[in-house]
Amino acid sequence: PQSTPQTMASVLDSLDRLIEGRHRFTLQKEAEIKKIELQLKKPQTPEEHFQTLGYLIDAYRAFSIDSQIVYVKRQIALSDSLQNRELQIQANLNMVECLYTTGMYKEADELLTKIEQQKLPGYILPYYYHLKRTLYGLLADYAIQPELQASYNKKLHLYRDSILQVNTPHSFAYNIVKTDELIAQHDYAQALQILRETKSENSLNSHDLGILYYCMAEIFSATHQNDSTKIYYALSAQCDLEASVREYVSLYRLAELLFQEGDIERAYAYIKCSVEDAR
Repeated sequence: PQSTPQTMASVLDSLDRLIEGRHRFTLQKEAEIKKIELQLKKPQTPEEHFQTLGYLIDAYRAFSIDSQIVYVKRQIALSDSLQNRELQIQANLNMVECLYTTGMYKEADELLTKIEQQKLPGYILPYYYHLKRTLYGLLADYAIQPELQASYNKKLHLYRDSILQVNTPHSFAYNIVKTDELIAQHDYAQALQILRETKSENSLNSHDLGILYYCMAEIFSATHQNDSTKIYYALSAQCDLEASVREYVSLYRLAELLFQEGDIERAYAYIKCSVEDAR
């Protein structure tokens, strides 16, 4: 997808064509998964087997939560049989992520609480802090009482700071989290500048580009730039389709905007795509 589209119509037309032909991206994803599954059948040490299960978990992330959970459970069983503490932590953190996806926040919180932060090896900290920040973000979104929401937001900010401390400055992960912080502080101009620099200085895959465009759409939405909001949600949705990311958050947000503007037919087509691929 292009970052400077000519017109709204051209971007939406391009998105419509991708939705119609999205089956080819699913076939590519399934072929990629099949290759990894074949690795499991080859002779491997238990540690190599654990790593291959990790590749499958990554491949199924945002593509099929049921399959993702199957392989996370296999990781947990393998790490328990090896009595390898670091592998057990990795597997349980993967399960926390699955619990978020299925809306089981209480169970995710309980599992995270069992993991002692002080004893975590350095390379696991970025993922641990990301999961903690995500948890408090989700809890804040659903909190009804203002004081509870404020408490969750305070913890969210603390873990966001922690993520920034353990990620390499100016890396993709660092820049996305920094942007998140700047948006929360209503410093939209600086946030947008970081995203534009991130795009120009890096060769991003479709998945990462989809995240970047989504962040840009959120900034344009917050600053009431309606056309730019729709364009960047559409660009993000295109990236999601190409990467077989089936969460389709951007597509859903775009459908909401189009529905509000009276483009019922297109909004319906986008919601239909989201529902069909969520099955």
